[in-house]
Amino acid sequence: MQLRANEKFVDYMEKNIIYTRSSCRLEKSISVSNVFPIFLKNPNEFEIEYITNEYFERLYSIVQIFPSLNYLIKLDWLDNKKYCAFSEKIDYIQYLYNDYIKKNNPVYIKRSILNNDIRSFCTYLSNFVVSDIVVIEVKNWYKIDNYIIKYFNCRREDIIDLDYRFYFITQFFRLFNIVNFDLRRYRGIDVLYNLKELTANEIYTFKEYHNMFISSLNNVKIVDSFVRTKEDIQNLLYIISVFDESQYFMRRKYIVNFITCIEFFLVKKTISASSKIESQFNLKVRKCCREYNYHIPINELKELYDYRSLIIHGNFSKINEKIKKITDKQWYKDCMQKLRDEYSLTEFNNIEREELIYSRLYEIFNIIYKLYCEKKNKIDLLKNITDSNEIEEFDFNNN
Repeated sequence: MQLRANEKFVDYMEKNIIYTRSSCRLEKSISVSNVFPIFLKNPNEFEIEYITNEYFERLYSIVQIFPSLNYLIKLDWLDNKKYCAFSEKIDYIQYLYNDYIKKNNPVYIKRSILNNDIRSFCTYLSNFVVSDIVVIEVKNWYKIDNYIIKYFNCRREDIIDLDYRFYFITQFFRLFNIVNFDLRRYRGIDVLYNLKELTANEIYTFKEYHNMFISSLNNVKIVDSFVRTKEDIQNLLYIISVFDESQYFMRRKYIVNFITCIEFFLVKKTISASSKIESQFNLKVRKCCREYNYHIPINELKELYDYRSLIIHGNFSKINEKIKKITDKQWYKDCMQKLRDEYSLTEFNNIEREELIYSRLYEIFNIIYKLYCEKKNKIDLLKNITDSNEIEEFDFNNN
């Protein structure tokens, strides 16, 4: 009976618990979905023991590759190309060790280094990490599995074998990150940071980021709060599938993805010319932005839509010209002036200008997503309107 119970617990841990953020403890379990049983929480003592053991094994498998612990702690992999393939793992272990000795009595771990006691060294570090960890718990996959099967047209036995669950939870939290954290400023904030991978991310220990993370989680914006029907869940799966890469910055793909999602929310596809779709996009986005007193000129929206078209159709010879045209507008000039004042910058290259375009679309996307969550019925009504005058007269507050 005990063996069977242990097997059941290990199976649950492997399928339902995802290690997420370190250097953070929550006051209570936080539900991050209105639809699915997904929670952020501190692990209980049994889960801590399981995670500690698994993390110890991962540390141990890496540490024993090196000639000695002292060699590993002092190693600069840039000077020793033999170990460049382990660069991220070396950085992480060194960072973890340095953080450990700042916060704990260093005598014992230094003694383990002196004696080249790998087992003790890994024990200290694995316990140190797990003592301050938050996990994602999916309490019941069955309901989610049913929607995965329908959306991706896959077999139930493929869900785990082909990592559909991991894909779903990754995508869900990428959308969660976008909506809950200002990724233009707080680069590196990622709820799904996974401790199963030994990678360095010192940004998580910075007090400013830690406080921002806690503050945001105390006021979580639920990304599926618009869901009322099974069709809405399919829409949610579509939205999260759009954001299918791990990096959000200086990627033209993400500029396209923002506009693609905004189109999904607002634009009714018609048989008429594509300019009609563009006109809907421009008028409806501006209408939504007005709800939050966020000013964006109609001609700027046209330029942003044109820029997206250049990316999609591969017209790269005109992209730099379009970037310059967009970022010569007032909003971008104001942003650039703030950056000049703050960082003493004088010139902005095209990559930096593209990031400003990203920032603009980021803000617009967040406004429209918030409206979609709060007033989905109104957004649905607006989406079905194609006449320009009716769009201009549309009132979000009129019943």
